Parts: sequence; C-alpha cells; structure tokens
Amino acid sequence: MELEVRIERLGAQGDGVAQGPDGPLFVPFTLPGELASVAAGPGEARAEPLAILEPSPERIAPVCPHFGTCGGCALQHMEARAYLAWKRELVVAALASRGLEAPVEEVRAVPLASRRRAAFTLGRTARGIAFGYRAARSHDIVDIAACPVLSPSIAGRLPKLKSALRRCLAASAKHASRSRKPIRVSISWSRAYAPHLRCSPSWRRRVRASGLPASVLMAKASSLPSPRSHCRARR
Repeated sequence: MELEVRIERLGAQGDGVAQGPDGPLFVPFTLPGELASVAAGPGEARAEPLAILEPSPERIAPVCPHFGTCGGCALQHMEARAYLAWKRELVVAALASRGLEAPVEEVRAVPLASRRRAAFTLGRTARGIAFGYRAARSHDIVDIAACPVLSPSIAGRLPKLKSALRRCLAASAKHASRSRKPIRVSISWSRAYAPHLRCSPSWRRRVRASGLPASVLMAKASSLPSPRSHCRARR
C-alpha cells in the first residue's frame, strides 16, 4: 500500500524512521523532517521510498552514480555537517543507554577518496561477469567501474583489475564447479586477495597489468593450482 509519512529521525543504520499504521516504519534514503511517499506491505516494518514530497534542507546530491543501488553507502544524500552530528549523537545515545555520562568530542571527518580497503564480489550475473559491491539487503552484485570513497590508487585501477579477474574466473570455471559461486575479492592499498580463484601464469601477468601498487604472487607456478590456492598481490 502507498502512504505519505513524515520522517521523524534517523535509525542506527541510516534509514529514516516514520510512524506507520502498525508502528515504526524504516524508510531508506530519507532524512528527518521530510515528507515522503512510500510503499509498504501490511505489518511490514520497512518501506520503499517512492517520492520525496518535501525535501530536507540537509539533502544534497550523492557523489556516487551507484548510490541507492549499491549497498556500500547509506547517507551520501545527507549534508556533511548534519551527518557528522548524527554520528556523534549515536555515541552519546549508546553511552546514555548504559547510564554513562561522558564528554563526546566532535566527529573528525574522513574525506572522500581516502579509503584504503574494500571488499568486492566477483561473479556471474544474467548480464555477464560482474565485479563490484553487493546490493543493499541482497546477494545481487552491483557492477561498478569507480568508487569515490576509495583512494585513487585503488579506484583508478578497478577497470583493469576487473578485466584480469574475469579472465581468471572464466578459466577457473572449466575446472571447478565451485567457481560458479560468487568470489570475494578483498583489496587494500598494497594487497589484492581472492581465495579459491584458479589462475594460470598468463593471468598473473594480467593482474600485474591492473596497476595495483604490488607485485603478484601465486600459490603455485603450475597452470592449475589446487582449489584452495589463491591470487595475492603484495607490496
């Protein structure tokens, strides 16, 4: 059913919280004070936003084109000062809930393009091989080519890394049925780690060519390592 609700506050996970017919209603991508048109099933505690009828003055345009689909960020649509104040209030509320009173300093902001670690998923979808983050509350993979949160030393090399890994995945599929399952790829400033991914020496060179600040090491020199081997890049 379709409702119009007034967002009262933000929940701990960044969803807007409104009062619904059956109690609190959590609405993602909304902000306190906004009037929103939402779709919610009877008795459900979560609703999907359909339209923002009265936007908050703290609403801004998100910096990432994948925001709203990708499950990595929840509040890119919130102005920075309001976001930091909300984060601080979470700490104050957590202490108060335990009967603790302590001074809480202002939150020290971390700028965009500074994150040095990320966990991606590599797998097959109906549209082909995808490399990216999980969608919010889903096992679907959101294929991405850039991430403004990541350090440029990583973000700028994602397309080449994706190209190298997709060929590893294609080669692996010929020898291991488990490779049809999505593969987790953890990346930091100096390391890329993809467990259970079979790679031949030629694919190692492709991973090197992705430009990560690392030299690539493989578990074995043979063209088909054991299923428990991995691809690792180490600085």
